[in-house]
Amino acid sequence: MTTKTNKELFFRHIKPIVLFACVGTVISAIVVAATLSIVSAYGLTGDFHPSFTELLTFGALISATDPVTTLAVFQTKRVDPHLFHLVFGEAVLNDAVGLVLFQTFAKFVGNEKNVEKGLPAVLEQGSY
Repeated sequence: MTTKTNKELFFRHIKPIVLFACVGTVISAIVVAATLSIVSAYGLTGDFHPSFTELLTFGALISATDPVTTLAVFQTKRVDPHLFHLVFGEAVLNDAVGLVLFQTFAKFVGNEKNVEKGLPAVLEQGSY
């Protein structure tokens, strides 16, 4: 495959790649934070009681996955190039999404009261 063909396949599938990277990483971060919040609520974390914003920050940190092994197997098995480029593109973009989420959530750590006040306003703005 030439580089031109690789770029064409990547950009041909840019919509699902961006959808997988953005939505998938956000969902993963929220699920990790919610799961750890439940674990903490049951007292399974001992004396450690993180805030939900800290859990979201941690969720964002670990939600950006790196499927190097998957891509290596795909290359060895010569899977459909469309599938390869979907996974490759998602891998490239989800690192960036994870970084942005981490930076965003980290700014709210320690400011939980401001988040509680501002969240209804943000949700109201997005309901147009």
